[in-house]
Amino acid sequence: MAGSLTWRPSRVDSRDGSWYVRVPWKDAASVRRWDSASIKASDHGGKRAAKVVAEKRAHELADARRDQAEDPATLAQLTVADLGRRWLRATAGDRSADAQRNVEQYGRDYIVRTIGRVKLADVAAQHIGQVHQATAVGVSGRPLADVTRRHVHTTMVAMFGWAVRHRLIDRAPTDQTRPPKVSFTRRQVIPAGDQLAVVQAVEAMSPDGPVWMMACAVRLALAAGVRRGELVGLRWGDWDPGVQVLTVARSVLRDGTIHEGGKSERLRRVVLADGMAAWLENWRERLDGLAIDLGLESRGPDDVILTWPTQRGPVAWRKPFRPAEVGEWWAANRAEVAERSGVPVVASVTWHGLRHSAVTALIEAGVSIHDVGAVVGHSAVATTLGYWRDGGAAARRVADASPLG
Repeated sequence: MAGSLTWRPSRVDSRDGSWYVRVPWKDAASVRRWDSASIKASDHGGKRAAKVVAEKRAHELADARRDQAEDPATLAQLTVADLGRRWLRATAGDRSADAQRNVEQYGRDYIVRTIGRVKLADVAAQHIGQVHQATAVGVSGRPLADVTRRHVHTTMVAMFGWAVRHRLIDRAPTDQTRPPKVSFTRRQVIPAGDQLAVVQAVEAMSPDGPVWMMACAVRLALAAGVRRGELVGLRWGDWDPGVQVLTVARSVLRDGTIHEGGKSERLRRVVLADGMAAWLENWRERLDGLAIDLGLESRGPDDVILTWPTQRGPVAWRKPFRPAEVGEWWAANRAEVAERSGVPVVASVTWHGLRHSAVTALIEAGVSIHDVGAVVGHSAVATTLGYWRDGGAAARRVADASPLG
């Protein structure tokens, strides 16, 4: 990070205060000087959130001084590749490590490879179109997914927008273009009436008896609609058996880092039905019994819910699984689950399709779309509607409600 940050507590309330930002620079006589700024915690929702704003402010101050010190002739020779390096360096603190890797890959494989040598002042809409064409072909000769193509475009929007804010160009070339269209592919879902048979089929495949890790994972995915990262991040402190409430409080990213608040960045509470609540208590008893057998401490509130209920489990009791491990098991075994359950569609259902199945089952049962969205963590009703696979029940309810009979 450019410059330094110092926390200064408030004299009135020690929990409040400000981050003091200092960024060094040299004037024409090579005398060291400082640019500074103060970011109050109370203006940004707390100390942690204010620190993020302070770090961003430090980068902005450093960038502004660097731009002022640069020779205009040097700026005129900047290429798209030069811009990419500057932008990634200046904004690295704004993204998670996982997102940073994705952005770097988009820039390297498509933006820089295609238009990296073009001078920044010469970039036009046609160059953005060349990048779109490159993503349609793909580095390996296989087109990128529509959503990924759109992410590449979003990366260019952010990069050129940053260049405009820092006066490297007058106008972003992406303003004159449209992002690639995303063709929505509807996922297959498991009908509500078949979900119990699917769960029983997974239990029958257990190497450790009917109560095992993947049975827990599938049950929670269908009952609460939790995502993979949120599922492996669940801890026993998030479960309140007295009121049968499961709190989705965090998400584990692909690189193992933990994102507090889950993907939707806010806590959400799911009330589990009696049968699922009883199953979860049975699962905890199974793990507690294993702890006694092995002479281990009882599982605490910080221990993860999803773990092995055998001697393989204690090693990983306090370390979440990678989200990919759950999806990989399902992808490798869903054909067998379909055969055992007698529900052929399961062979075409992805792991995220279990979340779609949960949403569809709730809506088909008559639950309000707004309530379903709140439970599964959607911020927009349109997102929840996109998950719904109308099997005809909605049309039948409308027909039955018609006054003409």
